[in-house]
Amino acid sequence: MNEEDRRWKGLAEPPTLFIQTVADLERRCASGDDYELLGIAALLRKLLLDPPLLMGVNGELRLPIKFHVPKEHKVDPATTFYSAMDAFHPDLLAKDPRSRFVNRDAFLKVLVAHVGGQKVTVKDIITFEANMKGGVHLGEPRTDAQRALSWSSNKVNMKGFTFSLYHLRLIGLVVLNALRPLRDALAEGEKPLTNC
Repeated sequence: MNEEDRRWKGLAEPPTLFIQTVADLERRCASGDDYELLGIAALLRKLLLDPPLLMGVNGELRLPIKFHVPKEHKVDPATTFYSAMDAFHPDLLAKDPRSRFVNRDAFLKVLVAHVGGQKVTVKDIITFEANMKGGVHLGEPRTDAQRALSWSSNKVNMKGFTFSLYHLRLIGLVVLNALRPLRDALAEGEKPLTNC
């Protein structure tokens, strides 16, 4: 039994777990409820960060996973506040000829905002909502990016949501679009988890 097999021993088969996780992400992204949206952070962490479920299930298929993101923004370091806002929305990305496709590592580094001189990336939004706001844990901000997100989430309301939660939902939509081809390929040979 190899190391990857040992990691999953006793758990749901990785392809089935991936399919169910993507289905949960899709359901939560369609919700308007703060708690449901907060759960996106845990799912994105599972899929993209620690260790990424995405990498485990795509090993044999090796499908190119590309995330559709807005054009790269150059923000003056003296800028007090900048937000990509709806630029991450898949409907707008589809119409923007300057948008681009990037791999997972580049996606996590894409600039989402600039708050009080601090750059905030896709990864910062995911980890802030997961580790500070309760998506996985409740905690106090420890990094400059987390402090910037804490400040902006307390001060900036975006269409009825906190600053970071609003962006988390849009990031979730981008991830959904990137992972659908892999989900569909895996679903051809998988049976969904049944209720216990």
